[in-house]
Amino acid sequence: MANVLIVDHQSSIRKSLTSSLSGSGHNVNEATSGKAALEMAAKSRIDLMFLDIELPGAGGVEVLSDLKGNPRTSEIPVIMLTSLPSAETESASLRLGASNVLVKPCSPSDLETMVRIALREGEDAASAGSGGATGSVEDVGMEAPPYDDYQEEEVFAKHSGEPGKFISTGGRLTKLDTALDGGLPVGGLALIEGPSDSGKSVICQYLMHGAISDGWEVAYFTSDRLAQDLGQQMNSIGLALPAGAHEHKLSLHTINRAASGEATGSPIDDLASDIESLPASCGLVVIDGITEISMVSEPRAVMGFFSTFQQLCSAGMAIVVVAQSAAFDSSLLSRLRQLCNSHISMSNESVRGRPVSGCNVTKLNNGEKAKTNGFFFNVEGEFGVKVVPVAQVKI
Repeated sequence: MANVLIVDHQSSIRKSLTSSLSGSGHNVNEATSGKAALEMAAKSRIDLMFLDIELPGAGGVEVLSDLKGNPRTSEIPVIMLTSLPSAETESASLRLGASNVLVKPCSPSDLETMVRIALREGEDAASAGSGGATGSVEDVGMEAPPYDDYQEEEVFAKHSGEPGKFISTGGRLTKLDTALDGGLPVGGLALIEGPSDSGKSVICQYLMHGAISDGWEVAYFTSDRLAQDLGQQMNSIGLALPAGAHEHKLSLHTINRAASGEATGSPIDDLASDIESLPASCGLVVIDGITEISMVSEPRAVMGFFSTFQQLCSAGMAIVVVAQSAAFDSSLLSRLRQLCNSHISMSNESVRGRPVSGCNVTKLNNGEKAKTNGFFFNVEGEFGVKVVPVAQVKI
C-alpha cells in the first residue's frame, strides 16, 4: 500500500482522512504546515500527498509550487484540499500539477476514487521519468496541461485483463475516470449528447479501449463509419488495439438509416434486436449515434427506444447512446436524462480564442452530479486527448 502524507491545519480533517486511508491499508503520516510537509517530502518516500490550500503561512498553492519545482519531489501526486472551493484556486492548482482538488469534508467514495487515480498517475510519472523521452510543447497561446493523460503502449499491460464492475479508460484519460468516479457501472444506460464536433466519439473510443483492455467484448454500432475507419481513428489518437482485438473483442454493426416520417419504424426495432442477440460476454455497447432516428421519430417512440435499452442493461452490460443535442427538444432530453442511469453533456467552448471541447458528467449511477464535474480538452493527432487545465471556460 501507499505512503500518504496529510497536510492540513485542521485536526478533525487529518483525523478523518487518516481513519479512512488507514482503513484501506495505507501508511499515513500527518503535518500541519507547508514547511514540515516540504521537509518530510525531501527526506522520506511519499506516494501521495493531501495538501490543504488554506494552510496558515505559506499557503497550499505556494507549497505545491515548491514541490513541483523540486526534481526530488516533482513526481509526488498531490490532491489539494479546500473547504472554500473556487474556480481561481482550482485552476491555479491544476496548472501547477495537482492531480485533483477535493472539497472537504468528502465522501468515502470520492476519496477512494481520487486516491486510486492519483496513485496511478504517480506510477505513470515515475515510469516516464525513469525511461521516457522528453519533448517540448509548442507555444499555441494556451497554457499546456500540467500533466499528460496520454501514455505509451505499455499501459495496455497494466490492465487487469479481467472484466470488472466498471467501464473506464484504465488510466488513459484520468480526468474522465475521475468524473465517472472510476468508470461507468456495468448494467447501466448512459447518454452522451452534445453538438457536432464536440468530442463525443472520442470519449467513446477511450471507454471502448479501456473495456477491451480489461477483457470485455465491445459492440460498436454506427451509421456512417466503416470498420477500418474506426481502427484508423483510434490509432491516430494513440489508442491502438492489440493484435486480434478486432476479431475477438470488438464487433462492428451498422445502424440502418431512418426514413423521413418514420415514427417507430424498423431501424429502432432492428437495433434493439441486434443488441438483444449480443453474447453475454459483451460488456459494453456503444451506439454512435441515434440523431437521425430521433429526429424523425415521435418522442414516445424515442422514450420506448431508451426503455428497451434500459431493460437490456439488466442483463449485465453497459450501453452508451450517443446523439447530437439537436436530436431532442428540452422536454424530451429532460425525460431521457431521468430514464438513463448516467448522462454526459459535451460542448464546444473557447479559450483565448481557440476552440476546446467540454465534457461534463451531470448524472452518474442514478445520482445527480455537480455542474463542474468535468473537464475541457483538445484532441491532438498521435497523442489523443490533452486536458486544458482551466476551471471555467467562457464562450
